[in-house]
This record gives sequence, structure tokens and C-alpha cells, in this order.
Amino acid sequence: MDDIDPINLLYQGQYDLFLALFNGNELINQTYLLAKYYELNGHFQTALDLLNKSETSENNIFNFYMEKIFISYIYWRMRNYSLSIDLLYSIKEKIHKINYEDLLGEFFNTLGLVNWSQNDLNNALSNFNLAYEYRNTNTSQVVLSNTLNNIGNVYLKLNNQKKALKYYNKSYTIRKKLNYSPLIALSYNSFGRLEELKKNHQKAEMYYKKSLVLWEEVNNTQFIGKSFRFLAINAKYQNQHSLEKKFWELSNQNFEKINNNFDIHYNQSLM
Repeated sequence: MDDIDPINLLYQGQYDLFLALFNGNELINQTYLLAKYYELNGHFQTALDLLNKSETSENNIFNFYMEKIFISYIYWRMRNYSLSIDLLYSIKEKIHKINYEDLLGEFFNTLGLVNWSQNDLNNALSNFNLAYEYRNTNTSQVVLSNTLNNIGNVYLKLNNQKKALKYYNKSYTIRKKLNYSPLIALSYNSFGRLEELKKNHQKAEMYYKKSLVLWEEVNNTQFIGKSFRFLAINAKYQNQHSLEKKFWELSNQNFEKINNNFDIHYNQSLM
């Protein structure tokens, strides 16, 4: 068990094994790791509380600023974009002075996500490309695949379907090689959104259902709820009202299981 990287267990969806390893190994005490577990499983406030109460010293430069960037990321997940970007700007100068590639990659990827959500697509693309430059020198293929997928998301919003597919495929190639089912599930959702934009709704549904199966296999209630959201939106576009209603109900039921009111409210805004 000593040679197991706990962060990879999370990326693989082996949440129970992660908790067993985390709780049984006194050397694993990074607040970041436990907060990541909670965030991936939809417990955003719990993750945020952990990070805000962290005792990580600023002398531990990497962990301290990785936690700060992660707080910003969770604010983004909670759709509090102003808090997210304010925090990033407050540490921007320090991050640049430190000049750690991993921190810079994380910083620009998170900033790009906020830009993307606010439809500031030129800045999103610029920041994701910067994140890619820093992450391309890193051995973590997981985070590299995430940034490539994010670049694809920008091109999807720009309705550049050819470039969106190019970056989705680059991301998927890495994820398929890693064979981490949660990452593959994320790619299926991206392919589904692309097919939805092309009005290939049956193909989109196929991808969303393939993603749902993988999330159910790892028992991630948060992303099961998101998969049903994608299916509901796809049914809405096809005027399949009874099916749409069913999928919204299933999505909300999953978010309710983990007390995720943020995504329940977001669902209501989309209905």
C-alpha cells in the first residue's frame, strides 16, 4: 500500500480505498487531499470548511498555495465566480514569484474555468493555453487531460466544432490510456455535448448514458446527478417532456442524497 498515490485513487474513483489509506496512514495529512475527496463527491461546503480551517503554514509554500487555488476552484464549483476570481487575483503576484510549474498550471487552469463560466472566452482560451504549457512539462497526465478538455469546452462555446472535437480527442486519448473510468466518463459527457450542439440527440444520449454507467460503477452520487441533468437537457431539446421530467427528478434525487443544494438550484434554473 505504501507505493499507492492517494490522489490517483480519487481520479480512479476508488473512494473507499482512498479513505482507508488516508485514515490508516499518519503520513498522509494533506488537507488538500481530503478536501479533494469531498469536492469530487459533491460536498462542496465540507471541502471548503476543511480548507479554510487548514493549519498548513505559508512556509510550506506548495501546499499552502495549492490549497488557496483549490478554495477558488470550489467557489467556482459553487458558481460564486466573484469570490473565486477575487481570491485568484489576491495570490496572483505571489504565485508568479514562486514560479512553481505545478502551481502556475493549477492557477491558470482555475482562472480559465472562471473566465469560461462568465463567457469571457478569449481570456479563458489564453489562460487554458498557459495552463497547458505549464502542465505539459508535468508528469501528471490527469491534469493535462483536464486542461485539454477545457480548451475543447471553449471551442464548443465558440461553436468551433472541429477544434472542440480535436481537443476532446486529445484529452480522451490520454484518459483512455490511463483507463480511469471517471475521466473517461467526463470525456463521454463532452462528446455528448458536442453531438447535442450538432443536433445529433440520439448520439448525445448514447454518450450521456455511457457516462452514467461509469459513474454508477464508482458510486459517485454527484456525477450521477450531473449525468441525469445532461439527459434531461437533451430530452428537453427533443420535446420529450415526460422523459425530461423523469431525468430532472432523478438528477435532483441524487443531489438531495448528498445535500447539494447548489446543483439543485442550478437544475431549477435550467428547467
